[in-house]
Amino acid sequence: MRRPYLFATNPPPIVDAASDGVLIVGSTDIDVVCEGHEALKDDHMIVRWRSIASPPTWTPYDTEPQTVPRNRYPMTFAVPAAALKDRPGEGVFEYTVNDDDLSDPLRLEVRSATRLAPAILVEAEADDTLYLADLTGDATLRAENQPELMPPGSAIVFEWEGRDAQGAPVTGSVTGYTNGHDPTDKPLPYGDLERVEDIAVRYRVDTTQARVPATRRATRMETDWRFYRVVPRAITWPAPGVIELTGDTLVPVAARDGATVEILADLVASDEVRIVFGDYTSPPLNGSRPLRHVVPPGEVARHLNSSVVVQYSVIRQGREGESAPLPIHVGGFQQDDPQLPQPRIDIEEGDLIDLRHHDQDPHVVVAPWILMATRQTVWLSIDGLDKNGELVSIRLLVGEPVRDAWLGTGIDVAVPHEKMQALRDRSSIVVTCEVNFRGGDHADAVIFRRRTYTLRTGSGVAPGRAWEADDLEDFVGPLANRWWHALKGWRWDTTGVRLRFMTIRQLSGDLYANRANAGLAPYIEGNAAYSFEGGAKTKIVLDTPAPYVRIGVGPVGPGIPTHLVAYDESGARIDIVERDTPGWVEFKAQANGRTVSRIELWSLGHGIAWFDNILVETGENWSLEPEPVFEDFDHLERGNYGPRLEFATWSINADRVDIEVATAPGGMVGHAIAIHMDPEGHVHQFTPRFAIHPNQSIQLKIRGSAATPHSAVVRVAYFNRDDRTLRAVTRTISVQQGTQLVTFNRPTDLPRENEIVSHISVVHANGSQPVTVFYDDLSLV
Repeated sequence: MRRPYLFATNPPPIVDAASDGVLIVGSTDIDVVCEGHEALKDDHMIVRWRSIASPPTWTPYDTEPQTVPRNRYPMTFAVPAAALKDRPGEGVFEYTVNDDDLSDPLRLEVRSATRLAPAILVEAEADDTLYLADLTGDATLRAENQPELMPPGSAIVFEWEGRDAQGAPVTGSVTGYTNGHDPTDKPLPYGDLERVEDIAVRYRVDTTQARVPATRRATRMETDWRFYRVVPRAITWPAPGVIELTGDTLVPVAARDGATVEILADLVASDEVRIVFGDYTSPPLNGSRPLRHVVPPGEVARHLNSSVVVQYSVIRQGREGESAPLPIHVGGFQQDDPQLPQPRIDIEEGDLIDLRHHDQDPHVVVAPWILMATRQTVWLSIDGLDKNGELVSIRLLVGEPVRDAWLGTGIDVAVPHEKMQALRDRSSIVVTCEVNFRGGDHADAVIFRRRTYTLRTGSGVAPGRAWEADDLEDFVGPLANRWWHALKGWRWDTTGVRLRFMTIRQLSGDLYANRANAGLAPYIEGNAAYSFEGGAKTKIVLDTPAPYVRIGVGPVGPGIPTHLVAYDESGARIDIVERDTPGWVEFKAQANGRTVSRIELWSLGHGIAWFDNILVETGENWSLEPEPVFEDFDHLERGNYGPRLEFATWSINADRVDIEVATAPGGMVGHAIAIHMDPEGHVHQFTPRFAIHPNQSIQLKIRGSAATPHSAVVRVAYFNRDDRTLRAVTRTISVQQGTQLVTFNRPTDLPRENEIVSHISVVHANGSQPVTVFYDDLSLV
């Protein structure tokens, strides 16, 4: 049975590459399109090129058959250029369906294209190398005159292509027109050439506008790419930059991870770059834009406190060039620089090293510092006094190179326990770390901030004071609540007055300290506290709850009692006492362990209610110190500490004003205690946190800041361990702008056999004059 299209007429094929009946065949295969036909799905089609000469001059060429995917689907066949070049002359293109239905023919003349001459860079050498140094401007692209292929008026479209250092394409094109007898020249921009190290060029010929017989036109001809090597001219490379610079200075903390040298020059990938930073030279680097290289921290450290030149060299295609220099200054560290870590001893308890609680070797540790590197050298030591008071040094590291293991965790060095034990108990020890950042001699080492400790080597006695007593002898005038300010008049104080081991607050009325009435001893004597308004209530809050408290009370007289109530920490009442005659009032801990936390007292009538001689049992054991004590305060960190400063061995109390650990003034060394009277805050008390019985002397350095001197009373209070009373000795001094050493050393000035030092106080009579008073070098020998 025949197909329904057997007698249909299929239109001729289409060859877009042909023009006016002529097909110029170059190196590109020719597409033949068959559309408008009647072929159905799954039919087979072929395209044929055959001669129309008689007899034929060559055998026909048939394409491979293709299957039609859908009814009347347009089909495209690629006819090899070589097959057509082997069959030149006149012929027809036609196609068949299922080998028997033939289309209408397309008659064409096939001609082989003469090969176009390649594009030329006129200024290039014979080896296709272009030296930019030979150019005075743009390079010249040239297409030789070929009239048979590019008739006069033909458009010549030059194209070029390359890649820059980042791999980005560098492309362009320019169009010229032939005149039929001269080569066609056009410029290739110098700016594109200096960005690449290789460039490819070609041109296309468009004869559409040429005024010649149509049979000679060739509209789709182009040359192959021609490749040239581009050699840059001798370049003056710009100076590099350093990202971490501040002005022209490289600060160490900014370069803690290294110094980043940045090059913004037009480098290409094949460039070989070396960066120089003072004495450091980088390994070879491949060019890029921008190019960044980090100079290692250790190399930066070797140039601290010096001026260096940063620059780079470039080798491009065998030619080496050098950049402009960048002079910079690399900053350094000062001695005791706060940016560098302090060494410390790993068993520290604040500022105390207590060997009594540690049997193993302590370790000195130093955290990793800025720009730490292996070639640096380190000195690490502990300096102190031996048992005879002679200076000794424990040398842990002496010019030791930094080890790899230290870079991540810092230095960790064990100190033989027996060497620490050989130092003087309660003396100050100083830990020192020094580093030569370049590596080498001790003379050029930078000293880190020293760390000072108080050392306890093992006297066998735990710290502690079994009893505390206060006779209020240091205070005169308003104590709590409403009080008189010499410059500001009456003031109200909601916090009360903080004494050595307690705080007194006035809940109502006024509380004063003054010379007590006669006839109240031994309960009330000397200076004592009193309220003179009926119902005025006083609250005494202990710093630490106590198992026993005794207080001397002096009511104004019979029938006008003083009321006292003791409370525990939870606020629950422990006991109530009412007295209308002078005497001792005692409060004791309950059987269930509840201890006294605070006491409230007031007079039930109208008149004065006195109290004095407060005795507190701490619940601790006495820590009797058999050796001399020297306190220079150098181990304390500088700063403000409020009205109470406590550390391992001492408690310092000021009356409502701040205590500062400050740089010592003239006549003192290291750190000193500074108390700023404004002008209030007259009473300054030093309480040892241990028991001691000095038998040679008690000394304290004192200095004032004001040009006008004022008097002060220095008082040493001794606690009698038998009858638990206080006895005091005093010195009256003139406080002025010179440092003076106050000494108690006469037999009558020192404690008796059964006494220990309770506290040392200084009461200033500076009136309305603001003064700063400095204290240093407190010794009990």
